[in-house]
Amino acid sequence: MADRNEEKRTEIWRKIVKIEDKEDRLRATKKQYEQQLTNFYSDIQSIHHRMINLLSLSPSSRQLIEQIIQRQVNSYVEEELDTLEKQTKKACRSFDEAREELIAERNRLPWE
Repeated sequence: MADRNEEKRTEIWRKIVKIEDKEDRLRATKKQYEQQLTNFYSDIQSIHHRMINLLSLSPSSRQLIEQIIQRQVNSYVEEELDTLEKQTKKACRSFDEAREELIAERNRLPWE
């Protein structure tokens, strides 16, 4: 005897798989963005060191400029990582809710 809801269960399963694929792409995108921020930070550090070398001609302002640049770079990177983390969590919650709704819908289907 064939299950009359098999097709519906299969359709719901496909939707669940699509959500999981979106989660995987989100994780990959997040990792890529984190790497880009890391690269950005390294580039800024390199520029910072070159600026320090140039500013060595004016030792009185060097330390102040160094501190300002370092604080700004650190602040930018931390803010971007924080925003990324918040957006990722928000998306993951959305994926979880959609998946749970689909699982509940699938589980409500009677076996006939």
